[in-house]
Amino acid sequence: TPLNSEVPVYPGPRFEPRYRASCPGETGGRVRDSRLLPPNGILLAYMGNRWCFEAMDLLSAYLNRVRLAFLPAPHEGPWDPTVNCHEAGSFMVIMAKGGFDPPAPWSNMVEGVVRGQRWHPFQRPLANVKHYVEAFTSPGDLVIDPFLGSGTTAVACAQLGRNLVGCDIIPDNVHATFTRLDLLGGFIGDAEV
Repeated sequence: TPLNSEVPVYPGPRFEPRYRASCPGETGGRVRDSRLLPPNGILLAYMGNRWCFEAMDLLSAYLNRVRLAFLPAPHEGPWDPTVNCHEAGSFMVIMAKGGFDPPAPWSNMVEGVVRGQRWHPFQRPLANVKHYVEAFTSPGDLVIDPFLGSGTTAVACAQLGRNLVGCDIIPDNVHATFTRLDLLGGFIGDAEV
């Protein structure tokens, strides 16, 4: 459900989520499916600062570390009261399967503000997501977003001519993504919740 209830929720039928072997519930939380990335494929993951180091350690068993990037976006109140830290943004972990040769120049810090409709509490700014999709992929490439959230990556891919496979364990997030894509004028392809 969008945070602003003035925009209608995707009217399609509700489905029960289907879990694949790569879902944490079925793999015991282990990172298992590095085979989804093609050789020299790039992984970009927005990480909470609290779990960034642990996630990098787990992913490093399968992928090469490239860089950390930063999304400056202030949070209200301390994000982690155990260290009394008011966060000024969040990290993005960039890793590759093999070499790292993006098709376009990129920046490791792209500011952005979520404008308009808020669909998710941790929604990422479209300008930020579009920067990385455009820099790390070419038109027609496949982008995989295993944590769809509000569908910002799906919107960026639709606007930039990239293909997307996305999933989320929360059906309302998938429905919010469908609604956002419908507001762009619809999308072409198969959808399964």
